[in-house]
Amino acid sequence: IVTANGKNIAPQNVENAIKAAGIVSQVVVYGDRRSFLTALVTVNEEAARNLLREREGARADALSYAEVSKRPPVRAALQQAFDHYNAQAGRAETVKRFVVLDHDLTLEGHALTATLKLRRAHVVARYAFADGALASYMNGLGRQVGKSLQTADDRARIAKAGVAVAGEMAGISGGASLADEELARMVRAGR
Repeated sequence: IVTANGKNIAPQNVENAIKAAGIVSQVVVYGDRRSFLTALVTVNEEAARNLLREREGARADALSYAEVSKRPPVRAALQQAFDHYNAQAGRAETVKRFVVLDHDLTLEGHALTATLKLRRAHVVARYAFADGALASYMNGLGRQVGKSLQTADDRARIAKAGVAVAGEMAGISGGASLADEELARMVRAGR
């Protein structure tokens, strides 16, 4: 990552430091050509459930992953993890903002390769509308993402996810149908 200030930052170093906190499962840091770093975060479900069991008892076991990730004690633990990292990081390497995803990044979701390495371009493209800051990042990423998406299936999945999330964020109740229309258009166009 090269920030707007010209600082070179290795995202893996930042991500590994943040993942050292037990509450974090996966983290994707981005901020190329931006003045600050932002992160997409997934919660370590086991650690989060243990934290909730201490505070809420057996009710924590009945919660879905999405509900667990939204609970205030879990969000506070994530904030504490980022605060701890930021206290030790240099100014250019601090993460100013993070977005918690409501599901983990998986191989089945095409976020990881067969060797369980993160597919950064796919993750950033898929969640481009989950965080308003990602939209401007995507404008700069452009061709790199397009080149890495070799199959029509990959491009269609990303378009469907982006349109559905954009529809939800805009308050459009038919977000899924918009995504289906976009997917059909892309398939017809052979992209």
